Amino acid sequence: MTSSLPGDPDQVEATDSVAAGASTRNPRHTASRVFKNTAALGVGSNVNALGRLVVLAIIVRNCGTTTFGWYIVLVELLKITEWLIDFGTTEVFVRELSREPSKRERLLRILTATKVIHVPAGIAMLVVILMVMQYPPEVTRIGLLGVIALASYAAVVVYRVVYRVDLTMEREVGAEMASVILLIGLTAWVAASETALVTVFACFIVSRVVFAGLCVLLGSRDFRLSVSGVTVPDLRWALRSTVLIGLIGFLIFIYQSADLLVLSKLGSDLDLAYFSGAQKLAWPLLMMLGAIGTTMYSVVAMHWPHDTDSFNRACQRGFDTVFLIGALAVCPMVAAPEWFLGLLGPELVAGADALPVLVLLCLLKAVSMTVGSTLYIVHAQRVVFAFVGAALLVKLPLIILIAPRGGFMAIAYASLIVEVLFVTIPSLYFVWARTGFFPRWGTAFRVGAIGAIAVFGAQALLPEHGFLSACLAGVLYVGVVLMTRTFTFSELRSKAESKP
Repeated sequence: MTSSLPGDPDQVEATDSVAAGASTRNPRHTASRVFKNTAALGVGSNVNALGRLVVLAIIVRNCGTTTFGWYIVLVELLKITEWLIDFGTTEVFVRELSREPSKRERLLRILTATKVIHVPAGIAMLVVILMVMQYPPEVTRIGLLGVIALASYAAVVVYRVVYRVDLTMEREVGAEMASVILLIGLTAWVAASETALVTVFACFIVSRVVFAGLCVLLGSRDFRLSVSGVTVPDLRWALRSTVLIGLIGFLIFIYQSADLLVLSKLGSDLDLAYFSGAQKLAWPLLMMLGAIGTTMYSVVAMHWPHDTDSFNRACQRGFDTVFLIGALAVCPMVAAPEWFLGLLGPELVAGADALPVLVLLCLLKAVSMTVGSTLYIVHAQRVVFAFVGAALLVKLPLIILIAPRGGFMAIAYASLIVEVLFVTIPSLYFVWARTGFFPRWGTAFRVGAIGAIAVFGAQALLPEHGFLSACLAGVLYVGVVLMTRTFTFSELRSKAESKP
Protein backbone atom coordinates (compact mmCIF):
# COMPACT_ATOMS: atom_id res chain seq x y z
CA MET A 1 0.00 0.00 0.00
CA THR A 2 1.33 3.41 -0.96
CA SER A 3 1.95 5.73 1.92
CA SER A 4 0.14 9.06 2.01
CA LEU A 5 2.51 10.53 4.60
CA PRO A 6 3.86 13.09 4.68
CA GLY A 7 3.24 16.03 2.43
CA ASP A 8 1.03 14.58 -0.30
CA PRO A 9 -2.65 15.02 0.56
CA ASP A 10 -3.58 14.21 -3.02
CA GLN A 11 -2.63 10.60 -2.38
CA VAL A 12 -5.44 10.48 0.15
CA GLU A 13 -7.94 10.74 -2.68
CA ALA A 14 -6.08 8.27 -4.85
CA THR A 15 -6.25 5.46 -2.33
CA ASP A 16 -9.75 5.73 -0.91
CA SER A 17 -10.94 2.62 -2.69
CA VAL A 18 -8.06 0.73 -1.11
CA ALA A 19 -9.03 2.16 2.26
CA ALA A 20 -12.58 0.98 1.80
CA GLY A 21 -11.36 -2.54 1.20
CA ALA A 22 -8.94 -2.34 4.11
CA SER A 23 -11.66 -1.29 6.49
CA THR A 24 -13.45 -4.58 5.90
CA ARG A 25 -10.40 -6.40 7.26
CA ASN A 26 -10.40 -4.53 10.55
CA PRO A 27 -11.07 -7.25 13.16
CA ARG A 28 -12.70 -4.70 15.48
CA HIS A 29 -15.41 -3.83 12.96
CA THR A 30 -17.75 -6.73 13.68
CA ALA A 31 -21.53 -6.46 13.38
CA SER A 32 -21.87 -6.53 17.17
CA ARG A 33 -19.29 -3.77 17.55
CA VAL A 34 -21.05 -1.60 14.95
CA PHE A 35 -24.34 -2.10 16.80
CA LYS A 36 -22.75 -1.36 20.19
CA ASN A 37 -21.05 1.76 18.86
CA THR A 38 -24.28 3.06 17.33
CA ALA A 39 -26.23 2.29 20.49
CA ALA A 40 -23.64 4.03 22.65
CA LEU A 41 -23.79 7.13 20.48
CA GLY A 42 -27.55 7.17 20.06
CA VAL A 43 -28.65 6.25 23.58
CA GLY A 44 -25.70 7.67 25.50
CA SER A 45 -25.73 10.98 23.67
CA ASN A 46 -29.42 11.41 24.42
CA VAL A 47 -28.94 10.56 28.09
CA ASN A 48 -26.26 13.24 28.19
CA ALA A 49 -28.55 15.65 26.38
CA LEU A 50 -31.28 14.92 28.91
CA GLY A 51 -28.82 15.71 31.68
CA ARG A 52 -27.99 19.03 30.08
CA LEU A 53 -31.70 19.79 29.85
CA VAL A 54 -31.91 19.22 33.60
CA VAL A 55 -29.16 21.80 34.00
CA LEU A 56 -31.07 24.27 31.84
CA ALA A 57 -34.24 23.68 33.86
CA ILE A 58 -32.32 24.41 37.07
CA ILE A 59 -30.97 27.63 35.59
CA VAL A 60 -34.24 28.96 34.21
CA ARG A 61 -36.17 28.12 37.37
CA ASN A 62 -33.61 29.59 39.79
CA CYS A 63 -31.80 32.28 37.82
CA GLY A 64 -34.48 33.59 35.44
CA THR A 65 -34.87 33.78 31.68
CA THR A 66 -32.19 36.45 31.16
CA THR A 67 -29.40 34.41 32.75
CA PHE A 68 -30.73 31.34 30.95
CA GLY A 69 -30.57 33.06 27.55
CA TRP A 70 -27.03 34.38 28.03
CA TYR A 71 -25.85 31.02 29.34
CA ILE A 72 -27.08 29.38 26.13
CA VAL A 73 -25.32 32.02 24.02
CA LEU A 74 -21.98 31.53 25.78
CA VAL A 75 -22.21 27.75 25.48
CA GLU A 76 -23.02 28.14 21.79
CA LEU A 77 -19.98 30.36 21.27
CA LEU A 78 -17.82 27.68 22.87
CA LYS A 79 -19.23 25.09 20.49
CA ILE A 80 -18.26 27.25 17.52
CA THR A 81 -14.71 27.71 18.74
CA GLU A 82 -14.44 24.05 19.75
CA TRP A 83 -14.89 23.20 16.11
CA LEU A 84 -11.76 25.24 15.38
CA ILE A 85 -9.92 23.00 17.83
CA ASP A 86 -11.06 20.02 15.74
CA PHE A 87 -11.11 21.70 12.29
CA GLY A 88 -11.67 18.53 10.28
CA THR A 89 -8.94 16.49 11.94
CA THR A 90 -11.35 13.85 13.25
CA GLU A 91 -12.60 12.88 9.78
CA VAL A 92 -9.15 12.91 8.17
CA PHE A 93 -7.27 11.05 10.90
CA VAL A 94 -10.00 8.44 11.36
CA ARG A 95 -9.71 7.76 7.64
CA GLU A 96 -5.91 7.62 7.71
CA LEU A 97 -5.69 5.44 10.81
CA SER A 98 -8.17 3.00 9.28
CA ARG A 99 -6.12 2.92 6.09
CA GLU A 100 -2.68 2.49 7.63
CA PRO A 101 -2.92 0.99 11.13
CA SER A 102 0.83 0.30 11.11
CA LYS A 103 1.36 4.08 11.35
CA ARG A 104 -1.08 4.52 14.20
CA GLU A 105 1.38 5.89 16.76
CA ARG A 106 2.94 8.34 14.33
CA LEU A 107 -0.42 9.59 13.06
CA LEU A 108 -1.71 10.15 16.57
CA ARG A 109 1.41 12.13 17.45
CA ILE A 110 0.90 14.27 14.37
CA LEU A 111 -2.71 14.77 15.40
CA THR A 112 -1.60 15.83 18.87
CA ALA A 113 0.86 18.31 17.36
CA THR A 114 -1.88 19.90 15.26
CA LYS A 115 -3.83 20.61 18.45
CA VAL A 116 -0.88 22.69 19.68
CA ILE A 117 -1.59 24.95 16.69
CA HIS A 118 -5.37 24.78 16.79
CA VAL A 119 -5.78 25.66 20.48
CA PRO A 120 -4.34 29.21 20.17
CA ALA A 121 -6.40 29.71 17.00
CA GLY A 122 -9.57 28.67 18.81
CA ILE A 123 -8.83 30.94 21.77
CA ALA A 124 -8.15 33.86 19.45
CA MET A 125 -11.41 33.23 17.60
CA LEU A 126 -13.38 33.19 20.87
CA VAL A 127 -11.88 36.54 21.88
CA VAL A 128 -12.58 38.05 18.46
CA ILE A 129 -16.22 36.88 18.45
CA LEU A 130 -16.82 38.28 21.93
CA MET A 131 -15.33 41.62 20.94
CA VAL A 132 -17.12 41.85 17.59
CA MET A 133 -20.51 40.98 19.07
CA GLN A 134 -20.13 43.81 21.62
CA TYR A 135 -22.05 42.04 24.34
CA PRO A 136 -22.42 43.72 27.73
CA PRO A 137 -18.97 43.95 29.40
CA GLU A 138 -19.94 41.47 32.11
CA VAL A 139 -21.00 38.86 29.53
CA THR A 140 -17.78 39.38 27.57
CA ARG A 141 -15.62 38.92 30.66
CA ILE A 142 -17.49 35.78 31.64
CA GLY A 143 -17.15 34.40 28.12
CA LEU A 144 -13.37 34.64 28.37
CA LEU A 145 -13.49 31.80 30.92
CA GLY A 146 -14.11 29.60 27.90
CA VAL A 147 -10.39 29.57 27.04
CA ILE A 148 -9.94 26.99 29.82
CA ALA A 149 -12.50 24.68 28.23
CA LEU A 150 -10.96 25.13 24.77
CA ALA A 151 -7.50 24.13 25.96
CA SER A 152 -8.81 20.95 27.54
CA TYR A 153 -11.03 20.08 24.57
CA ALA A 154 -7.94 19.43 22.44
CA ALA A 155 -7.35 16.21 24.36
CA VAL A 156 -10.94 15.12 23.69
CA VAL A 157 -10.37 15.47 19.94
CA VAL A 158 -7.27 13.25 20.03
CA TYR A 159 -8.96 10.45 21.93
CA ARG A 160 -12.18 10.77 19.93
CA VAL A 161 -10.18 9.68 16.90
CA VAL A 162 -8.90 6.65 18.81
CA TYR A 163 -12.40 5.71 19.94
CA ARG A 164 -13.93 6.15 16.49
CA VAL A 165 -11.29 4.04 14.77
CA ASP A 166 -11.66 1.26 17.33
CA LEU A 167 -15.47 1.66 17.51
CA THR A 168 -15.25 2.20 21.28
CA MET A 169 -17.22 5.45 21.42
CA GLU A 170 -18.85 4.26 24.64
CA ARG A 171 -15.68 5.51 26.37
CA GLU A 172 -16.20 9.08 25.23
CA VAL A 173 -19.93 8.87 25.91
CA GLY A 174 -19.23 7.54 29.40
CA ALA A 175 -16.69 10.28 30.11
CA GLU A 176 -19.14 12.93 29.01
CA MET A 177 -21.90 11.33 31.06
CA ALA A 178 -19.78 11.59 34.21
CA SER A 179 -19.07 15.26 33.43
CA VAL A 180 -22.78 15.96 32.89
CA ILE A 181 -23.66 14.36 36.23
CA LEU A 182 -21.05 16.59 37.85
CA LEU A 183 -22.51 19.60 36.02
CA ILE A 184 -25.99 18.84 37.33
CA GLY A 185 -24.71 18.60 40.89
CA LEU A 186 -22.60 21.76 40.70
CA THR A 187 -25.38 23.79 39.07
CA ALA A 188 -27.98 22.63 41.59
CA TRP A 189 -25.57 23.48 44.41
CA VAL A 190 -24.78 27.03 43.26
CA ALA A 191 -28.38 27.72 42.21
CA ALA A 192 -29.63 26.90 45.71
CA SER A 193 -28.46 30.35 46.76
CA GLU A 194 -28.61 33.63 44.87
CA THR A 195 -26.28 33.17 41.94
CA ALA A 196 -25.18 34.87 38.72
CA LEU A 197 -24.23 34.04 35.15
CA VAL A 198 -20.54 33.74 36.03
CA THR A 199 -21.26 31.04 38.62
CA VAL A 200 -23.34 28.75 36.41
CA PHE A 201 -20.98 29.21 33.45
CA ALA A 202 -18.01 28.35 35.69
CA CYS A 203 -19.79 25.08 36.53
CA PHE A 204 -19.96 24.33 32.82
CA ILE A 205 -16.23 25.03 32.39
CA VAL A 206 -15.36 22.68 35.26
CA SER A 207 -17.46 19.91 33.71
CA ARG A 208 -15.66 20.28 30.35
CA VAL A 209 -12.26 20.01 32.03
CA VAL A 210 -13.39 16.84 33.81
CA PHE A 211 -14.71 15.46 30.50
CA ALA A 212 -11.28 15.93 28.90
CA GLY A 213 -9.48 14.42 31.87
CA LEU A 214 -11.64 11.29 31.78
CA CYS A 215 -11.09 10.88 28.03
CA VAL A 216 -7.33 10.95 28.63
CA LEU A 217 -7.64 8.47 31.51
CA LEU A 218 -9.78 6.00 29.54
CA GLY A 219 -7.69 6.25 26.37
CA SER A 220 -4.18 6.37 27.81
CA ARG A 221 -3.71 2.60 27.48
CA ASP A 222 -4.13 2.97 23.72
CA PHE A 223 -2.13 6.18 23.26
CA ARG A 224 -0.24 8.57 25.49
CA LEU A 225 -0.23 12.19 24.40
CA SER A 226 3.08 12.97 22.72
CA VAL A 227 4.49 15.00 19.82
CA SER A 228 7.80 13.16 19.73
CA GLY A 229 9.25 12.81 16.25
CA VAL A 230 6.71 15.07 14.54
CA THR A 231 8.32 17.16 11.79
CA VAL A 232 7.33 20.34 10.01
CA PRO A 233 6.42 18.39 6.82
CA ASP A 234 4.15 16.18 8.95
CA LEU A 235 2.34 19.22 10.29
CA ARG A 236 2.13 20.77 6.84
CA TRP A 237 0.55 17.59 5.48
CA ALA A 238 -1.96 17.44 8.35
CA LEU A 239 -3.00 21.08 8.04
CA ARG A 240 -3.36 20.89 4.25
CA SER A 241 -5.35 17.65 4.43
CA THR A 242 -7.84 18.99 6.95
CA VAL A 243 -8.33 22.58 5.87
CA LEU A 244 -11.28 22.17 3.49
CA ILE A 245 -13.28 19.82 5.73
CA GLY A 246 -12.46 22.12 8.63
CA LEU A 247 -13.78 25.15 6.79
CA ILE A 248 -16.95 23.27 5.88
CA GLY A 249 -17.50 22.28 9.49
CA PHE A 250 -16.87 25.80 10.67
CA LEU A 251 -19.41 27.15 8.18
CA ILE A 252 -21.94 24.56 9.37
CA PHE A 253 -21.44 25.59 12.99
CA ILE A 254 -21.87 29.27 12.13
CA TYR A 255 -24.92 28.38 10.04
CA GLN A 256 -26.50 26.45 12.92
CA SER A 257 -25.59 29.03 15.57
CA ALA A 258 -26.64 32.10 13.58
CA ASP A 259 -30.20 31.97 14.97
CA LEU A 260 -29.11 32.37 18.58
CA LEU A 261 -26.36 34.85 17.80
CA VAL A 262 -28.72 37.12 15.87
CA LEU A 263 -31.42 36.90 18.53
CA SER A 264 -28.85 37.71 21.21
CA LYS A 265 -28.15 41.01 19.42
CA LEU A 266 -31.42 41.98 17.73
CA GLY A 267 -34.14 40.14 19.65
CA SER A 268 -35.53 40.62 23.11
CA ASP A 269 -34.37 38.60 26.11
CA LEU A 270 -37.67 36.69 25.99
CA ASP A 271 -37.24 35.88 22.28
CA LEU A 272 -33.77 34.55 23.06
CA ALA A 273 -35.03 32.48 25.98
CA TYR A 274 -38.02 31.02 24.09
CA PHE A 275 -35.96 30.05 21.05
CA SER A 276 -33.11 28.70 23.19
CA GLY A 277 -35.47 26.51 25.20
CA ALA A 278 -37.20 25.06 22.14
CA GLN A 279 -33.90 24.48 20.38
CA LYS A 280 -32.33 22.69 23.33
CA LEU A 281 -35.34 20.37 23.52
CA ALA A 282 -35.15 19.64 19.79
CA TRP A 283 -31.38 19.18 19.58
CA PRO A 284 -31.24 15.72 21.25
CA LEU A 285 -33.23 14.41 18.28
CA LEU A 286 -30.48 15.62 15.94
CA MET A 287 -27.81 13.96 18.08
CA MET A 288 -29.72 10.68 18.15
CA LEU A 289 -30.20 10.66 14.38
CA GLY A 290 -26.63 11.86 13.89
CA ALA A 291 -25.47 8.56 15.45
CA ILE A 292 -27.07 6.80 12.49
CA GLY A 293 -25.15 8.95 10.04
CA THR A 294 -21.87 8.55 11.94
CA THR A 295 -22.02 4.76 11.84
CA MET A 296 -23.45 4.52 8.32
CA TYR A 297 -20.61 6.73 7.02
CA SER A 298 -18.00 4.04 7.64
CA VAL A 299 -20.32 1.27 6.42
CA VAL A 300 -21.17 3.12 3.19
CA ALA A 301 -17.51 3.98 2.61
CA MET A 302 -16.62 0.26 2.48
CA HIS A 303 -18.68 -0.20 -0.68
CA TRP A 304 -17.49 2.77 -2.77
CA PRO A 305 -16.61 2.56 -5.62
CA HIS A 306 -16.23 -1.19 -6.09
CA ASP A 307 -19.78 -2.26 -5.08
CA THR A 308 -22.30 0.42 -6.03
CA ASP A 309 -25.31 -1.86 -5.42
CA SER A 310 -24.32 -2.35 -1.77
CA PHE A 311 -23.49 1.34 -1.57
CA ASN A 312 -26.99 2.27 -2.73
CA ARG A 313 -28.65 -0.22 -0.37
CA ALA A 314 -26.68 1.09 2.61
CA CYS A 315 -27.57 4.69 1.74
CA GLN A 316 -31.24 3.79 1.40
CA ARG A 317 -31.18 1.93 4.72
CA GLY A 318 -29.73 4.98 6.45
CA PHE A 319 -32.27 7.29 4.77
CA ASP A 320 -35.26 5.14 5.81
CA THR A 321 -33.93 4.65 9.34
CA VAL A 322 -33.64 8.40 9.90
CA PHE A 323 -37.33 8.88 9.12
CA LEU A 324 -38.55 5.82 11.02
CA ILE A 325 -36.68 6.66 14.23
CA GLY A 326 -36.93 10.43 13.86
CA ALA A 327 -40.71 10.41 13.60
CA LEU A 328 -40.95 8.49 16.87
CA ALA A 329 -39.44 11.51 18.62
CA VAL A 330 -41.10 14.15 16.44
CA CYS A 331 -44.69 12.97 17.03
CA PRO A 332 -44.78 13.45 20.83
CA MET A 333 -43.09 16.86 20.60
CA VAL A 334 -45.47 18.11 17.92
CA ALA A 335 -48.48 16.73 19.80
CA ALA A 336 -47.61 18.34 23.16
CA PRO A 337 -45.04 21.15 22.75
CA GLU A 338 -46.40 23.06 25.77
CA TRP A 339 -45.73 20.14 28.08
CA PHE A 340 -42.15 19.74 26.84
CA LEU A 341 -41.32 23.46 27.25
CA GLY A 342 -42.91 23.35 30.68
CA LEU A 343 -40.29 20.80 31.71
CA LEU A 344 -37.67 23.53 31.53
CA GLY A 345 -39.85 26.03 33.35
CA PRO A 346 -43.31 27.59 33.18
CA GLU A 347 -41.69 30.83 31.99
CA LEU A 348 -40.84 29.17 28.65
CA VAL A 349 -44.24 27.67 27.77
CA ALA A 350 -45.05 30.74 25.65
CA GLY A 351 -42.31 29.62 23.27
CA ALA A 352 -43.95 26.25 22.58
CA ASP A 353 -44.95 27.17 19.01
CA ALA A 354 -41.30 27.05 17.97
CA LEU A 355 -40.76 23.43 19.07
CA PRO A 356 -42.67 21.67 16.22
CA VAL A 357 -40.83 23.80 13.66
CA LEU A 358 -37.43 23.07 15.18
CA VAL A 359 -37.94 19.31 15.50
CA LEU A 360 -38.87 19.18 11.81
CA LEU A 361 -35.74 21.22 11.12
CA CYS A 362 -33.65 18.66 13.03
CA LEU A 363 -35.18 15.81 11.03
CA LEU A 364 -34.20 17.52 7.78
CA LYS A 365 -30.70 18.19 9.07
CA ALA A 366 -30.36 14.50 9.90
CA VAL A 367 -31.30 13.59 6.32
CA SER A 368 -28.57 15.88 4.99
CA MET A 369 -26.07 14.50 7.51
CA THR A 370 -26.80 10.87 6.67
CA VAL A 371 -27.06 11.03 2.87
CA GLY A 372 -25.07 14.20 2.20
CA SER A 373 -22.02 12.92 4.08
CA THR A 374 -21.40 10.50 1.20
CA LEU A 375 -20.12 13.51 -0.73
CA TYR A 376 -17.00 13.33 1.45
CA ILE A 377 -16.52 9.71 0.41
CA VAL A 378 -16.52 10.63 -3.30
CA HIS A 379 -14.31 13.70 -2.67
CA ALA A 380 -16.95 16.32 -3.39
CA GLN A 381 -15.95 18.51 -0.44
CA ARG A 382 -15.89 21.62 -2.62
CA VAL A 383 -19.51 21.04 -3.56
CA VAL A 384 -20.48 20.81 0.12
CA PHE A 385 -18.49 23.96 0.85
CA ALA A 386 -20.32 25.78 -1.96
CA PHE A 387 -23.89 24.98 -0.97
CA VAL A 388 -23.31 25.36 2.78
CA GLY A 389 -21.67 28.72 2.10
CA ALA A 390 -24.61 29.73 -0.09
CA ALA A 391 -27.06 28.70 2.65
CA LEU A 392 -25.19 30.83 5.19
CA LEU A 393 -25.09 33.83 2.84
CA VAL A 394 -28.87 33.60 2.39
CA LYS A 395 -29.79 32.80 5.98
CA LEU A 396 -27.71 35.41 7.79
CA PRO A 397 -29.09 38.57 6.13
CA LEU A 398 -32.60 37.09 6.14
CA ILE A 399 -32.73 36.50 9.89
CA ILE A 400 -30.99 39.81 10.58
CA LEU A 401 -33.77 41.51 8.62
CA ILE A 402 -36.69 39.72 10.28
CA ALA A 403 -35.43 39.25 13.85
CA PRO A 404 -36.29 42.72 15.24
CA ARG A 405 -39.95 42.51 14.16
CA GLY A 406 -40.70 38.81 13.71
CA GLY A 407 -39.05 37.54 16.87
CA PHE A 408 -38.28 33.91 17.62
CA MET A 409 -41.04 32.39 15.46
CA ALA A 410 -39.89 34.24 12.34
CA ILE A 411 -36.37 32.96 12.94
CA ALA A 412 -37.64 29.39 13.33
CA TYR A 413 -39.63 29.44 10.07
CA ALA A 414 -36.83 31.18 8.16
CA SER A 415 -34.34 28.54 9.32
CA LEU A 416 -36.64 25.73 8.19
CA ILE A 417 -37.20 27.26 4.73
CA VAL A 418 -33.49 27.92 4.16
CA GLU A 419 -32.63 24.38 5.27
CA VAL A 420 -35.03 22.85 2.74
CA LEU A 421 -34.07 25.03 -0.22
CA PHE A 422 -30.34 25.47 0.28
CA VAL A 423 -29.17 22.36 2.17
CA THR A 424 -31.55 19.39 1.93
CA ILE A 425 -32.41 19.68 -1.76
CA PRO A 426 -28.83 20.50 -2.91
CA SER A 427 -27.32 17.68 -0.85
CA LEU A 428 -29.72 15.10 -2.31
CA TYR A 429 -29.15 16.44 -5.84
CA PHE A 430 -25.36 16.39 -5.65
CA VAL A 431 -25.29 12.92 -4.11
CA TRP A 432 -27.38 11.75 -7.06
CA ALA A 433 -25.14 13.60 -9.54
CA ARG A 434 -21.88 12.25 -8.06
CA THR A 435 -22.89 8.70 -7.05
CA GLY A 436 -26.08 7.86 -8.94
CA PHE A 437 -27.96 7.27 -5.69
CA PHE A 438 -31.32 8.95 -5.25
CA PRO A 439 -33.44 7.80 -2.31
CA ARG A 440 -36.74 6.04 -2.73
CA TRP A 441 -39.31 8.07 -0.80
CA GLY A 442 -41.93 5.40 -0.18
CA THR A 443 -41.01 4.81 3.47
CA ALA A 444 -40.54 8.54 4.14
CA PHE A 445 -43.99 9.39 2.76
CA ARG A 446 -45.64 6.58 4.73
CA VAL A 447 -43.89 7.71 7.89
CA GLY A 448 -45.08 11.28 7.27
CA ALA A 449 -48.69 10.17 6.83
CA ILE A 450 -48.53 7.91 9.90
CA GLY A 451 -46.96 10.71 11.93
CA ALA A 452 -49.77 13.09 10.97
CA ILE A 453 -52.37 10.50 11.99
CA ALA A 454 -50.61 9.97 15.33
CA VAL A 455 -50.34 13.69 16.13
CA PHE A 456 -53.86 14.69 15.10
CA GLY A 457 -55.33 11.59 16.71
CA ALA A 458 -53.60 12.30 20.04
CA GLN A 459 -54.62 15.95 20.00
CA ALA A 460 -58.23 15.09 19.16
CA LEU A 461 -58.52 12.49 21.91
CA LEU A 462 -56.56 14.47 24.52
CA PRO A 463 -56.87 18.15 23.60
CA GLU A 464 -55.04 19.42 26.72
CA HIS A 465 -51.71 18.68 24.93
CA GLY A 466 -50.05 17.33 28.05
CA PHE A 467 -47.95 14.34 29.02
CA LEU A 468 -50.66 11.83 28.05
CA SER A 469 -51.00 13.45 24.61
CA ALA A 470 -47.28 13.02 24.03
CA CYS A 471 -47.39 9.37 25.10
CA LEU A 472 -50.47 8.64 23.00
CA ALA A 473 -48.88 10.16 19.90
CA GLY A 474 -45.86 7.89 20.30
CA VAL A 475 -48.01 4.82 20.91
CA LEU A 476 -50.23 5.56 17.89
CA TYR A 477 -47.18 6.07 15.68
CA VAL A 478 -45.58 2.77 16.68
CA GLY A 479 -48.88 0.92 16.40
CA VAL A 480 -49.70 2.16 12.90
CA VAL A 481 -46.13 1.59 11.71
CA LEU A 482 -46.33 -2.05 12.79
CA MET A 483 -49.87 -2.58 11.51
CA THR A 484 -49.02 -1.22 8.07
CA ARG A 485 -45.75 -3.21 8.05
CA THR A 486 -43.83 -0.03 7.34
CA PHE A 487 -41.31 -1.67 9.65
CA THR A 488 -41.19 -5.23 11.01
CA PHE A 489 -39.21 -6.94 13.77
CA SER A 490 -37.98 -9.53 11.27
CA GLU A 491 -36.40 -6.68 9.32
CA LEU A 492 -34.64 -5.51 12.48
CA ARG A 493 -33.38 -9.04 13.16
CA SER A 494 -32.04 -9.47 9.63
CA LYS A 495 -30.16 -6.18 9.86
CA ALA A 496 -28.68 -7.02 13.24
CA GLU A 497 -27.45 -10.38 11.93
CA SER A 498 -25.98 -8.98 8.71
CA LYS A 499 -22.31 -8.17 8.33
CA PRO A 500 -21.41 -4.48 8.33
